[in-house]
Amino acid sequence: MGWEALARWGDDVARIEPLAGGVANDVWAVRVNGHLAVGRLGVRSD
Repeated sequence: MGWEALARWGDDVARIEPLAGGVANDVWAVRVNGHLAVGRLGVRSD
C-alpha cells in the first residue's frame, strides 16, 4: 500500500512536506482533519 491509502482517511487528508530524519523510510508531515501528524511509508521489521 502506498500514499494513496491516505484517501481512506477522508477528504481532509494531505501530505504536507517530507521530514528530515527518516533513515530508510519515506517520512512526511501530513494533515488529518486539520491536525498535523507524521506519516511513514515503509515496512515494519518487528
